[in-house]
Amino acid sequence: MVANWQHTKTISDGEKYEINGINIWKYKWVETGEKINIKDPLYGQQYNFTIYKIGNPEINIEFAAGEFSNCVWGIYENKSSAILDSKTKSKKPFFMTLINKYLGSHK
Repeated sequence: MVANWQHTKTISDGEKYEINGINIWKYKWVETGEKINIKDPLYGQQYNFTIYKIGNPEINIEFAAGEFSNCVWGIYENKSSAILDSKTKSKKPFFMTLINKYLGSHK
């Protein structure tokens, strides 16, 4: 499963980090029940990181996160990630979500 996941950043607890313009610390992280096995990019240690969802009624974003050490988080994003549209329950690339939202508000 780790083949689709890419280390995107190592951050301190609470340090601003955005996925598709959404700061991950501003939302409650909801566990999906899935985990990925990853290797620390700096030291090569193996970890199991939880996959979380965040978002709002219109957009859900998935990412994996876990602590490499106390208050030092590794963030992983799915290379083939897409945004889950809560209205249609289908996944689509984030840029399509933005385009549809823009076009819908400018009719």
